Amino acid sequence: MDASKTFILIVGSKTNVVTKGGCQNCGSYNSWTKACGKGYSVDYRSYIKYECDEAVKAGIKIVVLYNKTQVDKSLCPEAVKNLGTHERMYYKATDGKYYWDYQSVKKAIEG
Repeated sequence: MDASKTFILIVGSKTNVVTKGGCQNCGSYNSWTKACGKGYSVDYRSYIKYECDEAVKAGIKIVVLYNKTQVDKSLCPEAVKNLGTHERMYYKATDGKYYWDYQSVKKAIEG
């Protein structure tokens, strides 16, 4: 994150519920026992939530893009739910088809 100027998170239907366990100090995490084999503490945050926390700590620009036709902040990790720019990635045209909303994505990243 130190070299980054912008953090972009693409939110899907399960972004806020995916979890993963891991030892904070070594590679001895045992997924069967859900504990570190060397007795260190285990972090159950997902990699997504971890990276969101790091982006907030770094104070960089945050862009959250939803892989949907609307912004649904209930799918977004708490750390960035009310920060940065939130934008949809698709729109439904009058012909009933879904299209990539390039202009919205571009505006969110450049804005």
